[in-house]
Amino acid sequence: MNIKKLHIYGFGKFYDIQIDLLSSNLQVIFGENEKGKSTIKTFITTILFGFPTRAQAGAHYEPKQGTKYGGQIIIDINGLSEITIERQKGKNGGKAIIYYEDGTIGGEEALNQLLGGMDKGLFTGVFSFSASDLQKMEQLKTDELNRYLHGASIWGKGSLNELEKKIEKGQQDLFKPSGKKPILNEKLQQLEVTRYELKEMEGQLKQYDELLSQRINLRKQQQGVNNTVTGLKDKLKIQEKLILMDPLYRKEKSVLSQLEQLPSVNHFPLHGIDQVKDSITKERALKEQFNDLEVKMTELKKQLKELTLRPDFGKIKEQAVLIKEMLYEYERLKEELTSLQLELRKLEQLIIDQKGRLGKEWNDDLILQTQTSLTAKEELKKLTQRERKSDYEREQIEIELKTKLLKLEQTKQTLKDITSECLSSEYQLKLQQQIDQAKADRSRRQELEQKIQWLNGQSKDALDYGNTRVFKIIAIALLVISGWLLYIQQWIPSILTFVFAIIMMYVSGRPKGRENKQHHQQLVEYEKELEGIKTTDDLEREIGLIERDLKENMATEHQLEVWNKQWTQEEREYNLLVGEIETCENEIQLIVNQLVLWCDKHQFVHYGSCEHQLELFDVLVEVKQNMNNKNYYKKRREEIHERMELINEIGQQLAAKLKIDQIGSLSVLVHKITETVEREQQKKIQFNEVQKNIKMVASEVETLKRKIQYLQEERSNWILKAHAKDEEEFFYFADVATERQTLEKELLILRSQQAQFTLEPLTKEQVKIYLDQASVSIEEELQTLTKQLKQAEAEQSLLENQIGRIEQEIEQLETGNNHSQLRQTYEIKKEEFQSVAKEWATFRISHLILNKAKSIYETERQPVVIQKAKELFSIMTNREYVNLFAPVSESSFIVERSDGMRFTPDELSQGTGEQLYLSLRLALALAYQAPSPMPIILDDIMVNFDDGRKVSAIRVIKEVAKKHQVLFFTCHEQIKDLFDLEATMVLS
Repeated sequence: MNIKKLHIYGFGKFYDIQIDLLSSNLQVIFGENEKGKSTIKTFITTILFGFPTRAQAGAHYEPKQGTKYGGQIIIDINGLSEITIERQKGKNGGKAIIYYEDGTIGGEEALNQLLGGMDKGLFTGVFSFSASDLQKMEQLKTDELNRYLHGASIWGKGSLNELEKKIEKGQQDLFKPSGKKPILNEKLQQLEVTRYELKEMEGQLKQYDELLSQRINLRKQQQGVNNTVTGLKDKLKIQEKLILMDPLYRKEKSVLSQLEQLPSVNHFPLHGIDQVKDSITKERALKEQFNDLEVKMTELKKQLKELTLRPDFGKIKEQAVLIKEMLYEYERLKEELTSLQLELRKLEQLIIDQKGRLGKEWNDDLILQTQTSLTAKEELKKLTQRERKSDYEREQIEIELKTKLLKLEQTKQTLKDITSECLSSEYQLKLQQQIDQAKADRSRRQELEQKIQWLNGQSKDALDYGNTRVFKIIAIALLVISGWLLYIQQWIPSILTFVFAIIMMYVSGRPKGRENKQHHQQLVEYEKELEGIKTTDDLEREIGLIERDLKENMATEHQLEVWNKQWTQEEREYNLLVGEIETCENEIQLIVNQLVLWCDKHQFVHYGSCEHQLELFDVLVEVKQNMNNKNYYKKRREEIHERMELINEIGQQLAAKLKIDQIGSLSVLVHKITETVEREQQKKIQFNEVQKNIKMVASEVETLKRKIQYLQEERSNWILKAHAKDEEEFFYFADVATERQTLEKELLILRSQQAQFTLEPLTKEQVKIYLDQASVSIEEELQTLTKQLKQAEAEQSLLENQIGRIEQEIEQLETGNNHSQLRQTYEIKKEEFQSVAKEWATFRISHLILNKAKSIYETERQPVVIQKAKELFSIMTNREYVNLFAPVSESSFIVERSDGMRFTPDELSQGTGEQLYLSLRLALALAYQAPSPMPIILDDIMVNFDDGRKVSAIRVIKEVAKKHQVLFFTCHEQIKDLFDLEATMVLS
């Protein structure tokens, strides 16, 4: 089964697109991301197995444009036939329609048969997978991998694993041999307890058992009476049906009697009656036509004798047709001659005008000597294009050069303005010195203010020199305050307070007289020095202004640096443009030199530019063409004169043969010739028509004779089939056969009406005996049966009353000792137990069947899959791994390296593991038995392979493609290049 063509009505990004695949089995489909590879892959699966429902996860690829959702796949079946599978979105995944080559149409059942019963899970598990599917297999443990292979080979990817786990969980949830919590264990324990309680209670109910026994006996009697009532009712129904059948039976006997009285006309052809009658009617009509045709034949022969023809009419007719055609030619040549005269005058004037455009130096000889070939024109065009390009480039460069120059001057002016705004280095140094001096004055002023404050304090404290104790107390307090300020991290106030405390201690311990004098002198000096320094606010303002000027100057210098770089760049670009101008000038001069050489080569007069020379070239071509046309027109004029004279001479010769007056123009002469020939032609047509009619009449006469003879033979055959002597006896037999047929149809209807009555267990013979008796006997039997039914129904009612009374007594016993409730509980629990047991048995049987299927697969099919996977894996790994094991009795999976080392799949590298899983997948596909080999779809499965193993994997894929069609999707350029170019299709 090979997919030949895809027609996508609407699916994902694709809308109304057709994709033709190669006839070879290997097709590589390359495309970058978002080009539609996954869409095509999903489209194939969807058309084969149906659309996903809205509740199912995953992309649904609904069309982005258009209303159609679906498409067609054209498939080649083993090279014998082609079928088309069409599916559009609808209920239950969309309905599939199959179109065969012979025009027949199939549906889902035919598609399922074509796919060999394969479902979507099996297809995506074995025949369609990607690198991510291989990576999912890599995550499985060894025993899980074996289960996965079972599932993929029997039902599809993962379905067998999930089914086996679900069955095992269902069994364990319902019953465990040594468990207590499972449902079945609990139900069994409860049932045993209830049965034990019921058994103890039943030992005390002898009366209850006797009543049950009586009820059973009475129900048996009731069953016998019920059977009697049923039998009597059945007999009554039969008697009622016999009464209805009696008139039908008697009518049947009457019809049979009439049939016996009619003479026997066996094998009479009833369907031939109408045909014989129709044959007689047709024969009469044919004889009338025969007489009419004989009269018509006599008249036609008389007309034929009256017509006479010329013996040389055929030759004269040919000459007349020829001269008539020549007349058209003569008139056309006459018009052409007039047109030629006019064209010649126009051409002569045009040539004069064109020579005026060329100039006086161009004469006829010089014009004809110039070479105006296509090659020469192409060379001139190239020179003209180069000239236009160079002129355009020069103009553009000059404009750009002016722009650059203007911009360069603007940049130069900007540099000049910025440079003028920058401060000189001497002025910057001076400002920095002013900042340093202002900062030094600010520090000195703060120091002097602190000293003056301290000296003023000393002067106030000197009023009481003897009170030293007070100074000591103040000093201690200051020390405490200093410690507190230190604790709250007020460092400067803490230090100042500490210094004052030390001073107070010092003052309190020494004489104060001399120190006060020194303090006063220092205070005067400090105040005098303080007056020569600016205030703190003035100094701060001065420092701020100077720092602002310096920062602005730094920004201006940075801006100047940027503009200097721009100036350098623009100057370099300007110099480059100047160089380009020189290059253009050189190119223009080269073109001028080449134009001179071209003019000398092709014998042109050189003046002006290439553009002007190209215009002259076109004018010269036109002049040369017009001069050639002029010569052609003159020659043609002479030919027309000769031809017209020849036609006139032929017309006069033909007129002489027909003895026609030759006075007048050629058209008048041809008209007279045509009239004469047409008269002769009309006589010939009449002659031929009469001959044709004679033949037709003769043919019709023969046909009528054959028809009359056929009708007579046909009637003879029907008379012979009816075993009659003549037509009169035939029609007598026909009347008898018709009457017999009517009676037989009536008999058939009566018997079909009687067959509607079912009279089991009576046979047909018994029914006839009953019906042959008098109707009074049947009615008496009906009355007897009615009487017996009433007696049986009375007995039935009596038994029902007795059973009701006994059941009431049983109910009282059951209600009194709670026996019925206990029995009901037992029955309910028993029913619940049986329901759960059935569910467990279902799981158990399913598990046994599944194990049996796995055993059959392992012993019969798995060796084939493993052997094929081993061969593919060995080729794919360049013979590095040589063996593959999957023991039947163990849940293990082993690969063997060429050096004898063995590994489980989870011990292999990612790339080698994926190569192993690819080999297994391909082996499963090759081992799968289907009506026709299914296509295999691979989606970028070699992304983790090294270069050597990619080549080996491609060799394996080509080997698989000998039996299956392989569609290989990839978005990697290097992988695509490893395949043959003719096997590759690129998605644009």
